Amino acid sequence: MAELLLVSLLLPFGVAWLLTVAWIHLAPRLGLVDRPSPRKPHARPTPTGGGVALVGGLVAGVLSLLAMASSAQSDSIWSMATAWAPALAVASLGFVDDVRPLHWAPRLATHFLAAAAGVALLLPGLDWMSFGAAVLFVAAMINAFNMLDNMDALCGGTAWVAAGCFAVLGLMRGELGETALGLAFLGALAGFLWFNLPPARVFLGDVGSTILGFTLSLWSLQIAAAIPTPAWSWVAPFAILAVPCYDMTTVVLLRLSQGRNPFHADTQHFSHRLVRRGLSRPAAVGVILLLALGSGADALLLYVAHSGMAAAALALGLAAGWTALAVCEYCTSSEAAS
Repeated sequence: MAELLLVSLLLPFGVAWLLTVAWIHLAPRLGLVDRPSPRKPHARPTPTGGGVALVGGLVAGVLSLLAMASSAQSDSIWSMATAWAPALAVASLGFVDDVRPLHWAPRLATHFLAAAAGVALLLPGLDWMSFGAAVLFVAAMINAFNMLDNMDALCGGTAWVAAGCFAVLGLMRGELGETALGLAFLGALAGFLWFNLPPARVFLGDVGSTILGFTLSLWSLQIAAAIPTPAWSWVAPFAILAVPCYDMTTVVLLRLSQGRNPFHADTQHFSHRLVRRGLSRPAAVGVILLLALGSGADALLLYVAHSGMAAAALALGLAAGWTALAVCEYCTSSEAAS
């Protein structure tokens, strides 16, 4: 067991680290360079599309786990890996978008198709309403993580926290295969984040942010479906993804309130709003990662809550915290506008 968990962490880390080094030198030759602009205030042109290295690390991790795990664990890992296969289509489209930006409509259509395929593979037999809700959730999270990729280490760091929580949740449920997969995510993300910490030497790009949104959201659905009792435990996986949910919801509402296309990129994301309130960019990322960690810890406590009262207190506390943050943001922005 210890050997499996150690390899599941270290091998993806090493592969992602080496591939990221190679990508930093290769990306400029392919024209994959993100140049500074009013919306992208990084100091110098930076290679993008580094999610390619992350995907390589994840694939290496999954293949190594399938080779080393017991038959029961391999079945669990293989079922999840099969359901994640449509993520490669999402990542491929993201890579094309990194090379030559695409219109939002075909990207969104592909996200919904991939989400439908992933949900059908992982959770067969859902009624049409549950299936539709699951597909909508996965497609939304693909775009939420893509939107979150707007500052150094923000998207990758948030995904790292979420994968860590899923790994712990797998350990708490006695699912060694899920724990090993979580560690593989942690390793691959750490190998990439080594070069993505501020000031970033490489950016994740759509190829990386979209595959993270797809896999983590589908993973949360699989865990939620596998938790029959107590009734409130299924909320825990979704609470782990509170940060991308909050960022996407608030920025879409802001754009709609201004009569703008919700898919039009701008600088109104949660991280940007924190910077406008006086935080440095690294500090804004740090605050958001702390919020992700706090929500993840609350989610894990919610899973082990043995009474309805304790679960209600945890769930209401989490909801109240994010609602209070939204109200505070709205009130302070209104005061600044007046």
